[in-house]
Amino acid sequence: MFVSDGERLYDLMDEFAPRIHFVHMRSTKTSWGESPFWWDIKDGPDIRRVLEKLKAIGYEGTLSHEHMPEHIPGENRQDITAAWANGYMRALLRYL
Repeated sequence: MFVSDGERLYDLMDEFAPRIHFVHMRSTKTSWGESPFWWDIKDGPDIRRVLEKLKAIGYEGTLSHEHMPEHIPGENRQDITAAWANGYMRALLRYL
């Protein structure tokens, strides 16, 4: 399922619910003057809605992330951005 599916993305989650075994969250859109952040993308998927739909269909599998912010300097950039990504997802999941 892809962002390019638009609103159909959420219907596809219902349709394919029994076959969803792993969810990899990735959403990028970079053009002039934009940053390659993940999830916080204009016209991107509604991440809260995606997570609500996963909960509604009873998904209890793995949820992985990709494309963390790139503005973190230093040698431990990957650790910091992974912690940020995990925190972001945990906060959304707890909100639900």
